Amino acid sequence: MYMKKTILSLTLISSLYSIGYANADGGIKSEPIDNIGQTEVKSDHVELRSQIKKFFNNQDNITNIAETPIKNSYLVSLDDGTTFVFFKDSNYAVLGDMYDLSDKSNISPALKADFYKKILMKYPIQNGIRYEPAINKIGTAYVFTDPTCGYCRKLHFEMKNYLDKGIEIIYIPYPRSGVNGEGHDELVDVFNAGNNDDMKKAMDLAKTDKAQEIKLLPSYKSSSKGTELVNEGVKIGHELGIRGTPSIYL
Repeated sequence: MYMKKTILSLTLISSLYSIGYANADGGIKSEPIDNIGQTEVKSDHVELRSQIKKFFNNQDNITNIAETPIKNSYLVSLDDGTTFVFFKDSNYAVLGDMYDLSDKSNISPALKADFYKKILMKYPIQNGIRYEPAINKIGTAYVFTDPTCGYCRKLHFEMKNYLDKGIEIIYIPYPRSGVNGEGHDELVDVFNAGNNDDMKKAMDLAKTDKAQEIKLLPSYKSSSKGTELVNEGVKIGHELGIRGTPSIYL
């Protein structure tokens, strides 16, 4: 239970947010969660894309479109992580969480789950820092991390608790300051440290205020590799709409 509470609290702290919608006519149609947020291509999605693109100077920055329980409304995701509900054949979009009033449940996370999964599947696991559990794996947590973030350090120091319970951790670099800042530079050094085990040692140093020692590691080699891997994490994070760290996806 403690593990679950910790993950939940860290997710809340990370400033992840849900964007949903309210029905234009005041009613909400209840539908099983398993049936919402589907992202398969449908015939009218081409038309929808055309309608939506005109509001963004015809730029094709739409990454996903999913049907919602409300007729003629769609959850739309952009390449910068923005999500909103667009009402077909209209000039209206709505931000905010969507609730099923029959049981007062927030269904926005379920609507977005497919979006998040598709984006994360684009990230090669081998490009992150992998911490494997000591027992049979029960699942994987993708953690966007910044060594200068206090809550990232808290999670790092509790790593063994998760591994002992069978949870694999994949660190994805995400400097809160963007590509110009202390966090970015430290992460670049971490990802230039060598193989996976070497990067673990470098991350330990970075998260204990010893980042200056990373370059002293025998395996460290300054190259463009570190910058490329960190920028890749930033790109994926932007698509997910991350606003803080640690951001955790199970």
